[in-house]
Amino acid sequence: MIVSDCPLTRDWNIYWNERIYKQFPILEEQSDAKCLSLKEYLVGIPQKFYSATTFENYYLFLLLLQKDVPNELVNFLKENAHEIDIAIETLNEVNGLDIHDCNIEGFDELGSLRFIENSIHYNYLQLNESVFHKFILLIAINNRKKRGKPTDGLDIYN
Repeated sequence: MIVSDCPLTRDWNIYWNERIYKQFPILEEQSDAKCLSLKEYLVGIPQKFYSATTFENYYLFLLLLQKDVPNELVNFLKENAHEIDIAIETLNEVNGLDIHDCNIEGFDELGSLRFIENSIHYNYLQLNESVFHKFILLIAINNRKKRGKPTDGLDIYN
């Protein structure tokens, strides 16, 4: 049975789909969009602080790639599937930490610095090196190909 069709959750799914479509109207245009997992982006911390505009821009970018150069999109996803899985898992792990929207006033100055260095900086680097890199890489490759430039040895950090 498909979870969205389950009689026990059907009403909740309808409710959450309506809220998601209200927040991300572009998804309502896609008849086959499965988007209940976006519920966290409405109520979850830190997901609720994410930019809906950025999501829509990236989603439109993916739709345009799918329409204009579907083979390149499929090849990228196949070649980078493992790294993308790791990136999404890393994102979920960082999102699950209790460091978001927390109060560090309970620490002394040294404790605050340790917390920031060990929890904030470390996880920020994980987001940049694992998550951000994989999502921006597709944009960088596409832009270079549009300009007729090679993508071999592409280093998006420099």
